[in-house]
Amino acid sequence: MMAILMSIVSFAEEVNLAEVDPTTWPSPNKAPTLLPQVFIDGEELSVLSPYVIDPAQIIIRDVNDDIIYNVYVILPASTYMMILPAEVNAAKYKIELIYGDHHLVGFF
Repeated sequence: MMAILMSIVSFAEEVNLAEVDPTTWPSPNKAPTLLPQVFIDGEELSVLSPYVIDPAQIIIRDVNDDIIYNVYVILPASTYMMILPAEVNAAKYKIELIYGDHHLVGFF
């Protein structure tokens, strides 16, 4: 099972997420904040989270900034995988991960 998971993650395209509001960056911490990572591999979306996120909202937008996918999920402290519908896979452009006070955005 671990070999399958590692092979999926190794071939996936990583989407870099960044905080939308950089003024909320906590200082004087010396270690960077652990943020979830998102990987897109064709129609498969994987979210690797260092902690449980309950609830998390995942929004995917097209190039016109229209919402084409919107779901609320509980992200475990591991990898969460989901298959995107064909119409979303063809038109995806921006992904947003919203939880608590965090609003992370990635482009692909």
